Amino acid sequence: MSDRIIIDVDADRIIEAFNKYPKVMKDTLIGPGKETYTEIISTEGLKKYPPADEANYPPPPFYKRGIGTVLASGPLNNSERYGTKFTGRVIGWSVFVGNIASYARLLTGKDTQSPRMAARGWRKLHDVAREKIDKIRQIYQRWIDRALRISGL
Repeated sequence: MSDRIIIDVDADRIIEAFNKYPKVMKDTLIGPGKETYTEIISTEGLKKYPPADEANYPPPPFYKRGIGTVLASGPLNNSERYGTKFTGRVIGWSVFVGNIASYARLLTGKDTQSPRMAARGWRKLHDVAREKIDKIRQIYQRWIDRALRISGL
């Protein structure tokens, strides 16, 4: 199940612009979603890892970023490179943000984040999106205003 954050938009003038300028409106659907995705994942504790701590340094076992768990016998090479595994899809006015690393839910999941990961500075994806809601609204409003200006409405 996904966590949803909804922003309502008064769509009368937007629908009129869709009918007059479909190319401008297609860009207006995709542009703010991509910008929102980038705004959310660029937060420290998501794509930008929190600062390394004692769990990232010897003695074994420890976790070396980009390598994985390191035991006394050597590295397991089990890192999935979490910061590179973010996905974003834009469908209409919606943007879907996630991470496909198998352990993503333990790092940034709304209801599944490990307390140890929270204490290390990993942020819940849902919380970051909620905190940035005003910025996200501004992104969408800027794109909508641009589309309306171009379409003369």
